[in-house]
Amino acid sequence: GAIMIANDSTLTIEPGVSVIFQGGYKFLVLGRLLAVGNVTDSITLTAADTATGWRGIRFDSTLATNDTSKLFYCKLTYGKASGSGGDTIGGAIYFSNFSKAIISNSRVFNNSAKSYGGGIAFSGSSPIISNNIVSNNSARHGGGIFCNKFSNPTISNNTISNNSVLSLGGGIW
Repeated sequence: GAIMIANDSTLTIEPGVSVIFQGGYKFLVLGRLLAVGNVTDSITLTAADTATGWRGIRFDSTLATNDTSKLFYCKLTYGKASGSGGDTIGGAIYFSNFSKAIISNSRVFNNSAKSYGGGIAFSGSSPIISNNIVSNNSARHGGGIFCNKFSNPTISNNTISNNSVLSLGGGIW
């Protein structure tokens, strides 16, 4: 089912763990997520049924006073933002008005969004995105990464390739 990390709580996912969603469920982070793998033992978040997918990690209504969430050496795949409203944005990861996060040395691939940000989407958010591979994602706008509404993320040393869109911004928009 859906996962929710409550405010003032931390979920730690250990290296080598695979989180395999058994349906179109989302992973809502209201507290803190620590998914810190390493170069030889990554963490995977995916769907059992790749056609249905899962609804991705959502930092939505996460308080700015919470500690920094970290995703290091993670593989995020088959996220599908295909619901309604805000659930059409950010196939693998969606940040809404939350900036205290770092995604590093991870792969974001084979995700899709009905509207914006097939791989990653930011709305009023400015996390750090570095040393990742963002590939083979799709959306209407911003196939790989989408930034909107006063977002100012730090995006550095990433490989962004083979993303597709119906309209604007295959890699980043």
